[in-house]
Amino acid sequence: ENAAKQLIHLFFFYKYHQDPYDLHFCNVNKESDCIKQLYSYIPTIEEPDFPLTLHEGSYLDIFPKEKIVYLTPHCKTDLKYSHDDIYIIGCMVDKVIKYE
Repeated sequence: ENAAKQLIHLFFFYKYHQDPYDLHFCNVNKESDCIKQLYSYIPTIEEPDFPLTLHEGSYLDIFPKEKIVYLTPHCKTDLKYSHDDIYIIGCMVDKVIKYE
C-alpha cells in the first residue's frame, strides 16, 4: 500500500513536468497487493494516454544493459544525468532506514 501511494504522488507531480519522461514498471505481477492498490487508485492506468507502461518481465530483459543506471540512496557520488540512460528506481518502501 505504501508503494502504491508513493506512485500516486509520482504521477501527480509527473503530469506537471515540462519535459516528461517515459515511465515503465517492470516485474509487474497484476495479482500483487501493490498493483491491485494501484489499480484501485488509478482505474485508467492501462489506457493508451496514461504515462506508464507495465511489464511482466525484468528491466534487464527489456532495456539495453549498457544504458541502465540503478539509483540507490547508498551512492556516495553525484549523478551525472544523461537523457539517453535508463534510470531504475526500486519501488518497495522501507519505512525505517538507518544510514551511516
